[in-house]
Amino acid sequence: MSVAVVARSATAAVAGLGALTMYRYRGVMERQRQLPQHSFSVFDEQKHTEQNQRRAIVIGAGVVGVATAYQLARRGYQVAVLEPMPEPGEECSACAAGGMQRSNPVVDRDSWIAVAKCFIPKWIYQHPPFDFFHISWLECLTDPFFLRWVLTFTQTSLWPSAQQADKQNDMLAFTDKAVQDMIRMLERNRGYLGKQSGYNTRGSLAVSYDPPKPPAEQEKEQTKTPKAHASQSKMNLEPARQLVGTDQVLREEPSLRFQKQQPTGAKYEYEAKAASSGRFSKALADVCKTQSRQWDLHKGGKVTFFYDTRVQGITTAAISSSDSSSSTNKDPGQITRLHTNRGVIDCSVVNDKDQNKAGTVTPIPVVVAAGAWVPHILSLMDWYAPVYPLKGYSMSVSAEEALESSAGGSTKLSEQDLPSRIVADKYMYTTRLGKDEIRITSIGEFSGWSTQPTALVDKEFRREAVRQFPQLETLIDKAVTRCGHRPLVNDGILLLGRVSDTSNVYVSCGPGSNGWKLAMGSGDAVARLIEGQSFQQIQQEMGANVQTFDPSGRVMHAPWFAKLCRARWDI
Repeated sequence: MSVAVVARSATAAVAGLGALTMYRYRGVMERQRQLPQHSFSVFDEQKHTEQNQRRAIVIGAGVVGVATAYQLARRGYQVAVLEPMPEPGEECSACAAGGMQRSNPVVDRDSWIAVAKCFIPKWIYQHPPFDFFHISWLECLTDPFFLRWVLTFTQTSLWPSAQQADKQNDMLAFTDKAVQDMIRMLERNRGYLGKQSGYNTRGSLAVSYDPPKPPAEQEKEQTKTPKAHASQSKMNLEPARQLVGTDQVLREEPSLRFQKQQPTGAKYEYEAKAASSGRFSKALADVCKTQSRQWDLHKGGKVTFFYDTRVQGITTAAISSSDSSSSTNKDPGQITRLHTNRGVIDCSVVNDKDQNKAGTVTPIPVVVAAGAWVPHILSLMDWYAPVYPLKGYSMSVSAEEALESSAGGSTKLSEQDLPSRIVADKYMYTTRLGKDEIRITSIGEFSGWSTQPTALVDKEFRREAVRQFPQLETLIDKAVTRCGHRPLVNDGILLLGRVSDTSNVYVSCGPGSNGWKLAMGSGDAVARLIEGQSFQQIQQEMGANVQTFDPSGRVMHAPWFAKLCRARWDI
């Protein structure tokens, strides 16, 4: 085949792809024009007084969105939370393992290699019996967003910037502070929040099946002082002790005795905590509806949740020169309207209470806390956010049902035969959440924004769950698999703060598998930024450098690319 023929074929393919993209984008714009045009009021106008004109909109009612709304209400804000699901905490928050360890997975060479292996066909590379990472080839390789994301993920992993190590240390310090705040809140309110969330204080057990080490090495491991370290792509501040030998492991966690291959050791993080992020989201959403002094919500703040409300369009306007000297006419300076399936939300407040400020318009802060859906929301205003959904698989079985169903069988189970804490088996995570729920989670699948389980991946997930806890096989077989998206940021660093060249757009998202335990801390930080605190003030009061998480330079204005992605996503 001649070079000329190849060139003509390539040109025809590009022209065809361009024509298809234009056709799909016209369809997207036509649906935009058909959105409801009537006004949709989300604020209580009776509270619009000279003393209280503070308002905010939060997009997303997962754990991060609800926690952000709570922190804003504590400061006297009227907050409207927009959520496409019928209740809070119903997607990623409902599928998380629930661990609250003071640790962070990091993006580095090891994590890149782990991801890259899922791209290698099985006839080339001998995959392990259980693969954590999976990929849907057609979905990913036809998505320009994924291609851009995976290139930047590769760059950050293999050629990190000089500041990457400092950012990871700042992330760890912030995680330490946020987790301790979350624990204090759950401890202080064990009667309601703790109980509703299935709060568990029995620690975390990471089991190993490697051959036993020589006695000298075992003694060294047991006497090692815990400290922050970056190993196996994780930085960890949790104190731990090594359990050496099968007997020690089974004494601590008898539920593992049913495994065909017995564990030979384990790392026991005895101070680790766990809770259900989905159940926590629902409980905190109920708390937000009160104005009780018990919850520090007596300062005029109010949270209103609008479920089944999907943001489908955004109108922006340039910032006036008095608001931002760095803005240009090409930049979407502020959100003025949100177009939803229920009508148009005005994102500004006209001051008609103070005669000295009569007629002035104040933009309402909009916090995009929609998890892995953040790129979709920001693309509506021509922005690119480096976040891709990593689909996780989850199922829950009932401890009570497990005990009852075994009563008439040959092997009658007792409470000690059921997992009592977080039990991690490399890539499988089983968590006891409260008295009754046993949550089993695993898998990282790149397959776009679908929340439906892939049949072959689900089969592998269930097989591995049975291997870990064979005594629960009957319940695992009939359990319903749920999928949620971990919002995986390309550099593994939280996205938190005001989007550059905008006056009222804030983002709180990521960094991937541990965003839920940061929720109260990230909500506090965003609320402080909206109040007008500087990064220096926040660091002084919170003890964490949140400027590290600033979206500037990572969330970028990319009109043509955003339109291309919207055509591909059909949104």
